[in-house]
Amino acid sequence: MPVCNASRYLKKSIKSVLNQSFRAFELIICDDGSTDGSYEIAKQYQKEDSRIRLLRNSQNWGVARTRNKILAAAVGKYIAPHDADDIMLAGRLAKGVEVLDRNPDIGVVFGHAITVEEKNRKEIRIAYARKVLSDRQDKITISGRVETYTKFPHGSATFRTKLVREAGGYLEHLKVGEDEDLFRRLWEKTNFYAINQIFYIYRIHSKSLTVKHGNL
Repeated sequence: MPVCNASRYLKKSIKSVLNQSFRAFELIICDDGSTDGSYEIAKQYQKEDSRIRLLRNSQNWGVARTRNKILAAAVGKYIAPHDADDIMLAGRLAKGVEVLDRNPDIGVVFGHAITVEEKNRKEIRIAYARKVLSDRQDKITISGRVETYTKFPHGSATFRTKLVREAGGYLEHLKVGEDEDLFRRLWEKTNFYAINQIFYIYRIHSKSLTVKHGNL
């Protein structure tokens, strides 16, 4: 979990991870130069839950480089990215681990996500790969490519850590879109597994990277 000045949302975000039914995980939080008390909030949660590992950058590195620092520190065989202002919904970790444990040829598991706009609480479901997936099926393995690449919800995905490292992690020169870039590279290397369930809530607000860089 990269954190930069997310004190307003951080408590709920951390709780959404700690409350997952799958318990055998480490939550790596890396503070990326926060000045609003975010680090202190994370430190308090670390004192209360031994599953939390807390890292800190001496200055702001940017989200891609911070994600790579977390990736390098991870010891688990799977990694599930999560952002400090978002919410992880029930079952996300359990389902991801279940599929990856059962299917060694699968490298990425993902589900649905929704966005919640801060101004009016409007919810918008993020569609994924509609040309490939059928709504009539609950779980579908994607083993080929699509002519037009469709964005996958990064926050709903669980990856094999080894594959992400072999792909080179996140490209650090990208200020935004580092997640989609990683998906494109992994698409060339492994099979994707889709679960027809909402796993993640993206919070869109004035300080989010998506808004800052005009990516909506």
